[in-house]
Amino acid sequence: MQTTEPNLINQIRQYLYNHSEEKLNVINIASELGIPSTDILSIAPTPSELVTKLFIAEFETFKSIFTDLDFDKEGAIDSMIIAGQEIYKRFCSMNPAITIHLRDLYPTEYQIFQKEKIAFIEETLKTNLTKGISQSEYCSDIDTDSVIKKYMEKICELHNPTYLQKGQLTFGTVFSNIIEDFILDVASEEGRQYYRQRKQLIEVFYFGH
Repeated sequence: MQTTEPNLINQIRQYLYNHSEEKLNVINIASELGIPSTDILSIAPTPSELVTKLFIAEFETFKSIFTDLDFDKEGAIDSMIIAGQEIYKRFCSMNPAITIHLRDLYPTEYQIFQKEKIAFIEETLKTNLTKGISQSEYCSDIDTDSVIKKYMEKICELHNPTYLQKGQLTFGTVFSNIIEDFILDVASEEGRQYYRQRKQLIEVFYFGH
């Protein structure tokens, strides 16, 4: 029975993680996965289409965190923490290190995907800042434009090909460099105290094993 497209894409991502290939070879991938090459060709007749699907799947996994969950009832800090927890759970399906080597082979496809991804992250951070300020969890006098610029630069640095070597980008890196630093940079004193209480639980569940 033919596997579903999402499962097949995940299998191909895992293959790419375990094999250092300069270009996509459908026959090699299908052979390694133990499936007919037609299974892959049926969802992506060309390498370009396959790469596009890999990029889209990576972005949709990240985007689904914010579309599947209801953040409206959460505070700004809890929203960041919950997003971090979901990134942890889905990290293998959205780790950009797995597909970064395809950037130079398919620059047009990569740029389209990356531009959309960065724009979505920027808008998500802006929404969180606005919420946090209105709830007094974040300082009211912060320069929101400067904060957004600073963290978008940090996020872009994490996507740098020279950095995205397998095993170097981890959930711990994302959490400490982006999520935690962001919260502590903008939080009010009350917000900081609340975050310190929540962090104890985070460390037990996500860094304690």
